This record gives sequence, C-alpha cells and structure tokens, in this order.
Amino acid sequence: MWVYEKKLQYPVRVCKCDPKMARYLLEQYGGADGELAAALRYLNQRYTIPDKVIGLLNDIGTEEFAHLEMIATMIYKYNISNMQQLIWAKKGDNSRISYCPLFPK
Repeated sequence: MWVYEKKLQYPVRVCKCDPKMARYLLEQYGGADGELAAALRYLNQRYTIPDKVIGLLNDIGTEEFAHLEMIATMIYKYNISNMQQLIWAKKGDNSRISYCPLFPK
C-alpha cells in the first residue's frame, strides 16, 4: 500500500538543547489541533464521503504522518543532550554535565 523510506522528507537541523521548545512541539505533535489529530481526522473522514475523494483524503492523512515523524525527530533532537546528561549523572560522571534544565521555568 505504501513505500516507507527510512529518511525524512526534509532534514531536521537542531543546534542546541532547548527543552522549552520541545515542550511547545509536543502540543503540535499530539495536541487538539496537532498533526496526529489532523491525520486521524483525514483518515476517518474518508469513510463518510463520496468515492471520488477517498484517495485524496488518504494521501493527505498519510502526509500528516510524515509531519508527525519530523516533529518527533525535532523533539528528540531538542532533548538529546538532556537525555545524555541524565545518563552521565546516573553513572556518576558529573564532569561531563553542563546545565540544560529538563523543565525550564
């Protein structure tokens, strides 16, 4: 039905740790008007419309899932240095930890 290529449609470049931005992106990912909600709306609405438009809504819903993948990658990259620092802290290697709060105020 679909062909999945293990690469993003557009590259995601994140330069620094920014958990605050990652929290904003979580709303875009799974919030009420986020990409997940949009994808599910398109894919569910295709069952209640004329046959001519089913393929179009299917394509749009699938594209929304590609957006989900890009947003998830951004969230991961915004938090990756935080995750690495938490691992180092758990191992007791505090010499490699720089301050980047997980939940900024």
